[in-house]
Amino acid sequence: MRLAGLLPHASSRPPAVALVPSEAAPAAAPVAASPPHALRGRLPNLSWRAASWEELRAHPRFTALPPVSELRLAGDEQQYALVRQDSALWWSLHAGRLTSSVLLASVGAREPAAARRLGLPAAAAGRRHAVGAAIRLGQPLLVPGAGAEGAETAAAAASNAAAVAAFNAAAPPPPPPPPTSPPPPAAAAGRRRRRARHGPAIARSPEEAALRARCASASAGGDSGVRCAWGSAQEAGSLFSLLAAFPGARLLEAGLCVPSPAALQALALPAEALARLPPLGASPDGVLAWPAGSPYAPPGGEGLETQLEVVEVKNACPFRAHPAGGFALLDRGPPEALPPQHVPQLQLEMLCAGCGSGLLLCDSATRGAALFRMPRDDAYLALTLRLVASFAAGHGVPGGQGGGWRGGRAEVFGRGAEAAMLAEWISRTRALARAAALTGFLACPRRPDGADPRPWLE
Repeated sequence: MRLAGLLPHASSRPPAVALVPSEAAPAAAPVAASPPHALRGRLPNLSWRAASWEELRAHPRFTALPPVSELRLAGDEQQYALVRQDSALWWSLHAGRLTSSVLLASVGAREPAAARRLGLPAAAAGRRHAVGAAIRLGQPLLVPGAGAEGAETAAAAASNAAAVAAFNAAAPPPPPPPPTSPPPPAAAAGRRRRRARHGPAIARSPEEAALRARCASASAGGDSGVRCAWGSAQEAGSLFSLLAAFPGARLLEAGLCVPSPAALQALALPAEALARLPPLGASPDGVLAWPAGSPYAPPGGEGLETQLEVVEVKNACPFRAHPAGGFALLDRGPPEALPPQHVPQLQLEMLCAGCGSGLLLCDSATRGAALFRMPRDDAYLALTLRLVASFAAGHGVPGGQGGGWRGGRAEVFGRGAEAAMLAEWISRTRALARAAALTGFLACPRRPDGADPRPWLE
């Protein structure tokens, strides 16, 4: 089942869109001044103004995926698109498969010189990324329900469609309460107090205690730990903002999307590259379903009842490690242009989900979000997959925990035709980033009323 199967009469492959935004796209808007906050603290709040996935799945225009326990996976890779991204099975399905998390390393873009041309930070470059990609591609591929075919596969697809419909038709459970503040002094009367220098003992709810533990664990990792945890914690809130900005659209939850054989054949890859290509997959943060006649839909969808468009969210973390200890609050806001390093991921998601365009939502904590639209470029995808095939043939062979890495200290594509392909790929990546259209600026609330207003947990 393609993601289009979650909607009646949805088209799974809209035509390519033009490199211009819709004329009626939302215009840039000023952001209201945020309330003053302390600019330094010890414990950043990852749930600051965030929405939960429970809240998002309860939204009337969000088509949620049921728990994995309600699915039947019977030998059809297209069913992986129904596996929630917060499940253990979703992680397991990445073994032996080329996904966006190892894509840059697999095309040589994390080599120091290539990384600089793409604008990647120094910490995102290095040989360890290529080694990690080789290890991933060398792992055994997980195929749930292997061997099923014919009537069994069709029955599983029908069962999964019914499970999705039933899950979304049921009354959604109420979202969990927001973390509670410490009790007032009267509620704490009679409790044993600590020594004076530590202050009084504080009773916290289980939700608050879990939040503090999660934030403390992320903070122990410094800038990188907080940045990664912030992006995961804020994703649902960004998607909530997208639904608020486009009241006519529906958002579909997406698992691991796998390209159809026909989609790969349409790229006209050389037979040798196609044979070397590892299994592919990509997990967009969501898929927007635009109704016919929507003024915000991508151009080129005339005659289609529904257009599907992948959505990828990037949240800029407002917390930075401070030299004097703790963290500083610094929200620079969203970028003015699409960063080139996100182009390959967005293009792979379009291919795997069968969409003709994609949206990149670059969100900030207090200064709104920039929304970029990019059309699918099959010639660029073909070049990308030729590099992936070369990497897989040279390094991604089975080899246990050591993967198939045989590169030593040499660059992944240091010379010859592959080096020329990489140089061309970098140039085309940067050109696609420059051509991406800024379709609008979102200044809507990140989540419903009742959000946790505390940037710091102290």
